[in-house]
Parts: sequence; structure tokens; C-alpha cells
Amino acid sequence: MRRHSSSLVPTSGEVSLLRHLRTMTRITRNLLVTLCFGVGSARAVAAQGTCPAIRPNEATVVRTVGDIFTNPDYQPVRTRLQITTLSGTVTKTYVTDASVCSTLYSMVFNNVGAMWNLPDSASKAALLSSLDIRYYRVGDYYVAQLDSPPGGGMHLSGRIPLMIFRRPVLQYLGVVLQ
Repeated sequence: MRRHSSSLVPTSGEVSLLRHLRTMTRITRNLLVTLCFGVGSARAVAAQGTCPAIRPNEATVVRTVGDIFTNPDYQPVRTRLQITTLSGTVTKTYVTDASVCSTLYSMVFNNVGAMWNLPDSASKAALLSSLDIRYYRVGDYYVAQLDSPPGGGMHLSGRIPLMIFRRPVLQYLGVVLQ
């Protein structure tokens, strides 16, 4: 921390580190609860073959997810992930095809370690089973939204992680917090 006037002001790097530590603490807590209670492996396996039911607010969520690809405010994110800016009229939809959801679940499972630095002993299936995972298609991209179930409290500083994949090869591009 650097001294500013009579108070301590954290640098941007220190703020980022603190956010990361808080996030990892929440993830670890939720993972331990999931592992201790044995919840999830069956749910995670079952989730591979089905798409979650459409929620009443899904149209709003689809538009919000689509903003990553169309809104000028997300240009730095698109540049970082090498995503092409899409037209505001691009197809934005909730994924309902079970085979696509199953494939996307596998991609999330295979890449979740790139998003969160999990200990070797951690069960990816248990972690993913503790999340409400929803899938969207925006133009030539798929998005997996990894949300806490109601009351789960696993949002990262009030933001939800979105894993981005490029269609049709399902190349993992990275994570956006929305």
C-alpha cells in the first residue's frame, strides 16, 4: 500500500488480489460444503445430458449476455478474448438442444481449471454440480453462465462468470464477469 495524505490507499494490483482472494475463499467454502454433504456427483452427471429449464427472465438474460458481443462498453473484453464485434441484430438465444448442452457441459468441465485454480484433490464434478449452469448462443459463440443457485452466494463481487466458446469448434476463449 502506498501512503496518501493521512490514510492508506491500496494500489489497483492490491485491490485485484483482494478480490481474487475473496473469490477463492467463497469457491473453497462452497466446494467444501458440496464435498462434505456429498451433493452433486449424480446431479452433475445428470446435468450433462439435459438443458436447464427456461426461466421467466431468460429473454432479459439473453440480451444481457449478448451485450458482451455487441455493446461498445465490452470492446476491451472482446479485444482481450479476440472476439469479433457482432451486429446488434445477431441471433441471441437460450440453448435448448440437449446434445449441445451436454457438449458445452463437457467443455466447461474441461476448462474450469483455467478459470479457477482448483487444488488437485478438488472434484470438478462436485464444484459444477453446486452451480446453476445455463447455456446461450450469440452468433458464432456459445456462452456458459456459471451462476450460484438461489441463496448460493457464489457471485464474484456481485458478478457472474461467463465462459466463452467459439463455434463450431468450441474453442475456449476465456471468462467474462458480468
